[in-house]
Amino acid sequence: MPINPAHTDQATRAQAGAYLQISSLSKSFGRFKALDQVSFEIARGEFVCLLGPSGCGKTTLLRCIAGLEVQSAGSVIQNGHDISALPPSGRDFGIVFQSYALFPNLTGTQNIAFGMQNQRPLPAGIDARVAELMQLVGLDGHGDKYPAQLSGGQQQRVALARALATSPGLLLLDEPLSALDAKVRVRLRQEIRSLQRRLGITTIMVTHDQEEAQAMADRIVVMNEGRVEQMGSPGDIYTRPASAFVADFIGVMNFVPGRVQGPAGVQCASMLLACAAGAHPVGSAVRCGFRPEDVTRVAGPASDAGLLARLLSVEPLGPFVRLHCEVPALGVTPIKVDMRRSSFAEQPLEPGQALTLRIDPAAVHLFPEGDRA
Repeated sequence: MPINPAHTDQATRAQAGAYLQISSLSKSFGRFKALDQVSFEIARGEFVCLLGPSGCGKTTLLRCIAGLEVQSAGSVIQNGHDISALPPSGRDFGIVFQSYALFPNLTGTQNIAFGMQNQRPLPAGIDARVAELMQLVGLDGHGDKYPAQLSGGQQQRVALARALATSPGLLLLDEPLSALDAKVRVRLRQEIRSLQRRLGITTIMVTHDQEEAQAMADRIVVMNEGRVEQMGSPGDIYTRPASAFVADFIGVMNFVPGRVQGPAGVQCASMLLACAAGAHPVGSAVRCGFRPEDVTRVAGPASDAGLLARLLSVEPLGPFVRLHCEVPALGVTPIKVDMRRSSFAEQPLEPGQALTLRIDPAAVHLFPEGDRA
C-alpha cells in the first residue's frame, strides 16, 4: 500500500525502505562535470524536489534517472532493480517535460492514449482509462481539442494525464509549471500535489523556484555545481541550512563577517553578537547568517538588548514590508529587516530615521568564512 506523503517522516522512510536509490552518480560532458558523486534515497510515495540555480545539474540528474542521459559513473536502483543500463523504454516512469511535448496533430484524448497504444501487449480498456484520466485532471469536455486550442494550464494537465496513463511507479516532472503565469502556477501546484497524494505515486520534480519546492515537496534536494548541498524537509532546509549557499538560496539571509570569541558570542566589527558558536573554535573566522524576520524593532535607545541603526529605504512586499538598514556596529550595509504591514502602518518609518534593532540569538547561523553563498 502506498505511503501517504503527508505523513512521511524519517522513521517511516526507514521502515518502508528506499524505492529509488541514487548511488555515487556522476555525469561529465567532455571536461565539464555536470554531476559529481550524487547519492540519496527516496521512499515509495514521496514527493521530492530537485532544487537549485540554472546549471546546477538537476535536469541532468532527472534525465539520468529516466535513461535519457547515460551516467558516467554510479547507479540507479528502482524498487530493488538496477536500472542503470536500461534504455528509457525499459524503465518504469512517466515524465512531463517543461515544454509538455504534446503532439500538435493529436487531440487531448489521443495524446493521453498514445503511450498505452504503444504498449505490448496492447492493454484493454484504453478508452475507459483515458476518460478516467481526463476526469482525474479536470479536463472533462476538452478531450476533442488539439493542443493549440487549449490553454497552457490545460496542456499541462494533458501532459500529466499522459504521463500517468501507463500507471508508472515513478513520476518525473521537469519544471512543469515554469511556462505558466503566477496565478495558474499556484493553482496547478496545489492540484498536482493533491493528485500525487491521492495516487501515492513516487514523484521527483525539478524546479528552480524555492517557493514552489517548499509548497509541494516532502523533501528537497538542494543542488549546486553538480553536488547535493543538503537534503531535508522544507522546514529543515529553511531553519537549519547546512551551508551558506543553502541559507542564501532558500529564502533571504543577512550575512555578517565575524570572529568567534567564545561559546556564546561572535565579534562582528564593534559589536559582540550573541549566538551559539557550536563546533566553531574560538578565534575562527565565520559568517553569521540571520533572516530578516528574525530581526525586530525595539523601543528605546540602543542597549544590551539592541543596536542602533539608520533606515536607508523601505520596500513594500505584499503582506510585509522590508526595511533596508545601515548598522554601523555590524560593519555591513544594508541589513534587511521584515515587518508585518500592519505593524509598519502603526509605526511608520521614513528613510534617514534612527531605530533600534534586536537580532534573535537563537536564529543566528554560523558558517565557516570560506563557505560562500
